[in-house]
Amino acid sequence: MMSVSRTAHFLAIVLVASLAAHATEMMPGDATLLRLRLQKNMTFRYDAETTTSQQMSVMGQDMTNDISYKVRISMAVADATLDRSSITCTFSDAKTSVSVRGMDENVPGMDTTMALTQFDGATMTMTLDPTAKIVSVDRGSNSEASSLFSSMRIMERINTVFPVKEVRIGDSWIRTVTDTIASGQGDGHIYTTMTLKNTYRGVRDTMGVRCWLIETESSSFDQRGTISTNGIDMDVDGSGTFRSRCYVEEKTGMTVITIGDVTSDTRMSLSGQQEMIIPVDTHLTFTVKRRTEKK
Repeated sequence: MMSVSRTAHFLAIVLVASLAAHATEMMPGDATLLRLRLQKNMTFRYDAETTTSQQMSVMGQDMTNDISYKVRISMAVADATLDRSSITCTFSDAKTSVSVRGMDENVPGMDTTMALTQFDGATMTMTLDPTAKIVSVDRGSNSEASSLFSSMRIMERINTVFPVKEVRIGDSWIRTVTDTIASGQGDGHIYTTMTLKNTYRGVRDTMGVRCWLIETESSSFDQRGTISTNGIDMDVDGSGTFRSRCYVEEKTGMTVITIGDVTSDTRMSLSGQQEMIIPVDTHLTFTVKRRTEKK
């Protein structure tokens, strides 16, 4: 029978070994070069969804709007060289749901769900460099579909732009992005400028795929612009936050799943035929998830 002293010694060895293994597991390890590694004729399929909830006050009436969009995307690598990859995206099964509610019980609400079949088969082709930065986009002939999918920021959310240099666990890189929304009718634009801090968190397994985990958060978020339509000028001024977690397939550099949210606090100042200030609180969530079923 093992003596008490020998047992204590044995347990101490096991404990030290366990702690050493844990420490080794937590060490940053070797540098990793995050890159796209695509080959011609590769295919990827995704489900994308954005949900936006807005609360605003118009002429003393509080309102809540909930809008969601869903779409499926089939992606085929049309060409892949050392410095460029071209991917053709085909959209299908687009749907939208809209819910409008007033705080006053006497004001009726509205709920609408529509299948956007007019977008079935719409295509866009994007060209990316090895860091997954979008170099150019051919938005195809369906301008209505192009406008919708651009507003959903699908392409940007499928792809995480990698740093130029190798990274270790915990390393971060900064990039500034600007989203531009044009007036649907009339003149003007609204610009949202964000400074995003991306942090490499190491390798994880998700959905049966070995992935790089990249977490992103905004260090600055500025929203401003002017839109003029039907004799009314609207100035927009706001701020907010952006956060996301992206799992990127180690083998190809393509996203497996991205989950994120955006919040903003905006003031819309109207002048012209009508003058008022409309405060708007917005919360947007988005998910882009790779589909694994066979065609």
